[in-house]
Amino acid sequence: MTRKSIWALIAGFLLVMVLSIGADILLRAFFPKAFSPSGAVQSWFAAIATLSYAAVFGALSSYLTARLAGGRPLMHAMVLGGVVLLVVVAELAGSWHSAPAWFNLCFLAIILPSAYLGGFVRARQVGV
Repeated sequence: MTRKSIWALIAGFLLVMVLSIGADILLRAFFPKAFSPSGAVQSWFAAIATLSYAAVFGALSSYLTARLAGGRPLMHAMVLGGVVLLVVVAELAGSWHSAPAWFNLCFLAIILPSAYLGGFVRARQVGV
């Protein structure tokens, strides 16, 4: 991988992390009863909202990575998706019981399709 590729991956990773953390903070601030004191999801609304914005942010960050990388946009987006998947798996390993199992599994299931969508959109724009 070139430096341009690495910087594109870093930019995409930072974007998804900043957007996700910011949205989590806002959701907890506006709907505090939707979460337990430990931060566990306690309502369907919070779960669906979290899954929805995670999918959107995943696609946006993958698009950014694909755009900044230049060549092979879909590959770069999927590499970012793989990195994010590994980070989320590591995070969930220690906090699996803080949310329902269906939520954790859905969260894991949306990562790679979101990354593919972001890369696919960029690939279509450049005609690859």
